Amino acid sequence: MSLHEDIYTTLTTLGEAGDEQLMRLLCRSAEEQLRLRLRSGIDEDDCRDAFVMAAAFMAMGMYQQAASNGDVSAFSAGDFSVTMLPGNGSRWHDMARQLMAPYTGDGFAFVGVRG
Repeated sequence: MSLHEDIYTTLTTLGEAGDEQLMRLLCRSAEEQLRLRLRSGIDEDDCRDAFVMAAAFMAMGMYQQAASNGDVSAFSAGDFSVTMLPGNGSRWHDMARQLMAPYTGDGFAFVGVRG
């Protein structure tokens, strides 16, 4: 299965799926954003499982932010369940960042401070 299909399949298991075309576009966007954040010398195959899950989390966050209307939403996958207010898509993005932290340049670092 292609990377994109893996991301889309994972996204649909996270919860309520919207329009398939929109969800696929969000998956592609998340995939590209993550690919651009990978450290030099690392590609998506080096961290495929984390990459797929993180991209699905990011896509869900984007979908949730786009669909935000002030109601409470519930997402579930098997025994896993998440209930949150729409507009809090940043929580999905935070989980994605945590998954990808070992493979990206994201993080805090001192570059230099003039005193």
